[in-house]
Amino acid sequence: YALGYRALAEHDYHMTEELRVCLIYMLRLLKVLNSRVVNFDDAHRPHVVIFTDASCEDSRAVRRHKRTARKSCMEAEQKVRRTVQLGWTGYVDGTFTTAGYSKVPDDTVARWNKKQPIGIGETLAAYIGIVDTLKDLENADITIYIDNIGAERTIRNGSGKQGVSAILSHELHLMLARKGCR
Repeated sequence: YALGYRALAEHDYHMTEELRVCLIYMLRLLKVLNSRVVNFDDAHRPHVVIFTDASCEDSRAVRRHKRTARKSCMEAEQKVRRTVQLGWTGYVDGTFTTAGYSKVPDDTVARWNKKQPIGIGETLAAYIGIVDTLKDLENADITIYIDNIGAERTIRNGSGKQGVSAILSHELHLMLARKGCR
């Protein structure tokens, strides 16, 4: 709680006792945690590393009202639209191979019918990043970095709670199986 509050605080730079305790705990925890090691069976397979990210920002269009207009009238006229943007970069055996950026069309975001479409955006960024990086590769080992836990689980498990994300994940698993990638 202390770290989350600190991250959301705008200009609070004071060290609180609760924050100090959290930092000491994190330092002690990092000393005893084991590193995560992924062993690959075949060293002759290409190793692909992909970094993906998505952003979801509000863009508000509010009609101008006189200062005496009622607040409810302004709220009724306010339209909130989310702009979803995707980015990815891919490396094969440590060499940069591809990078991309895409803005998801507004009508596509509207069809998702989500108040917070970032989960679908993160899944879509991972999908496009993997497809773009693997377009000419087969039998590769893939490491992907996704900063959204819901999208990461959807991609890893091959299914998810959100329909669009589940469909993307199913298609991705089929493509990876056809290419012999893991």
